[in-house]
Amino acid sequence: MAHHSEQLTAELKEAADRLKLGATGDYPQGKLNETDEGEIQLAVTADTDAGKVLMNFGTSVVWIGFDYEQALALADSIRDNAFRLRGIDA
Repeated sequence: MAHHSEQLTAELKEAADRLKLGATGDYPQGKLNETDEGEIQLAVTADTDAGKVLMNFGTSVVWIGFDYEQALALADSIRDNAFRLRGIDA
């Protein structure tokens, strides 16, 4: 039987592939600085069994930047998924 973290890692990798998460190679708002690696597709979900909100970047990430609307959308998604952990539909 696989350890829970090994199973979770496999599930996250499968989801990243299925949802096409990770770097897109695009710079839709231009390059912020020399370390900017471009746009990334990510997913936020609630693992109710583990009691955790998970963010899947589909790749290793050193830093990430958001404009105003993107930051609020991510915050809303994290909050909504946190509520799901408590059985609350947001």
